[in-house]
Formats: sequence, structure tokens, C-alpha cells
Amino acid sequence: MTAPTDDPAPGIAVAGSDLHYATLYYPPATRRLLICGEQLRVTVCDIPSGCSDRGVAHLKLTWWRDEADRMRHGDARHPLSLALLDTAPNAVLFADALLELVDGVTAGLQERPETTAAGVMDNLAARQDRFLRALFEASTPSTADEACIGLLHMVELARWLRDYRNQRRGGQFLIDAETLTSHGLDQARARETLDGTTLEPLMRTVFAHLAATLESAIGGISRAARTRHRFAIVQARIAARALTLTLEDGCRVLEHRIDVMPVEKLYLAWRTRWFG
Repeated sequence: MTAPTDDPAPGIAVAGSDLHYATLYYPPATRRLLICGEQLRVTVCDIPSGCSDRGVAHLKLTWWRDEADRMRHGDARHPLSLALLDTAPNAVLFADALLELVDGVTAGLQERPETTAAGVMDNLAARQDRFLRALFEASTPSTADEACIGLLHMVELARWLRDYRNQRRGGQFLIDAETLTSHGLDQARARETLDGTTLEPLMRTVFAHLAATLESAIGGISRAARTRHRFAIVQARIAARALTLTLEDGCRVLEHRIDVMPVEKLYLAWRTRWFG
């Protein structure tokens, strides 16, 4: 099996994307490292939603498991892996983190539903925590800020929810059983329904709770840490704003995906850079 060919250019964030603005005020080498790492993380995490056949998803994840081993020995094949090896100071650190990420995404293919909202967050942490910590360790002189790592787990959940119409049928379902039941739904119906009005009450609850949680978590981080770890803070602020806009739009997640205007993303990045 060969490497996918439709991935973003290594180290170049799409203009107007959240990643573009989250890395905007970093030095060039650090920015390239963060972009390559985040592109790699998203590429692996999105394998299930991009495969209609679970067998194909397993094959792709097996390829990436082998790629993690190749990274450890400096023999990577994928453009993102190669770019990360060129920019990261510790190749073994990222190889081990990538392996854990691949294993976490693979486990999600088994579709074990999480009972509670806390269980969903624990699942995300188990899947991507080590990879995000590797990014922090490689891109900042200080150790990873626990609160900022937690923010990035919430940002990933927001990304999944905002792209619900594509994400819902692939891999782990990131809405807990308790919340589904409280709205008269189960996972199968939530995955398969084509009726947006059926999902609207559920999505209003989930989006409102996550937006409020993000805002509260950002507010609990010191100004110095917000400035130092703006990679996480800018993404969290953009995600919270996008969730709010989606709520104002009626949570029509089966119809379209709401995004924040680039000028507003730029303002959030600038504000975080200078004022925390």
C-alpha cells in the first residue's frame, strides 16, 4: 500500500485555516514544526471518516503504524513524516507518539460507545495526548501546560462536531450515550438520520456546553501561559466562536459547516499574541 497523495503540503497551512492563524506569530522553524505535526495528527485522525469500508481504514492505519516504526529509524516515506523529521529535534519522541495515536484511532473503529461526556474526553485524551505533548515539547522551551493540552482535546471534539455530517459514520462516535438518551436518541439513529430537525435539540445542548466549557477553560489560564501557548489558545478561541456561530445558525450540522471569518481569526491571533 502506498502513501496517500491528497494530503496538504507539509509545513504550509491553508490560507484562512485555523492552523494558519494559530501558528501565525511563531518563528518560521517553529511554525513549520507545528503545522507539520498538526497536519499529521489530523491526517491519521480522519482516516475512519474518509473510508466507507472499515477494512480499508484498518489497512491505512496499519500503513501508518509501519510508518511510525520507519520514523524511529529515519526511514520515513510520507511527505508529512519526512517534513516532521526534518524539523523535529527528537524523531523517536514523535515516532512513539504517532504509534500511540494510530493505536488510539484503531481502537475507535470498534465503536465502543462512551457512557458519559467525561468518558468522551478521556477517550480523546487517550488517543492524542502523547502526540500533542510531543508537539509542545518540541516547539516550546517549557514543558506542556496541562490546561492547554486539555484545551486541544476540546478543540478536537469541536472539530468533530462541526464536521458532523462527515465524521458521524467513521470510527468512535463522540457524543456520549447519556446525552443521546436524554434527547430520545441512540447512536445508530444519530449516525444515520438525514433529518436535521431531529438532531437540532441534541446539537444545541452539545454545542452550547462545549462553547461554554472552552470559554471557561481559556479564562482559567494565566495571561503569560496564553501568550506562550498561543497555538492552543488561538485554536480554542476560534473553536468557541465557531460553536457559537453554529448555535446562532440553528445547529444545521447536516446542511453545512459554519466557519469563522478570516479577519476575525486574525484578530483572535493578534489579541492572543499581544494580550494573552
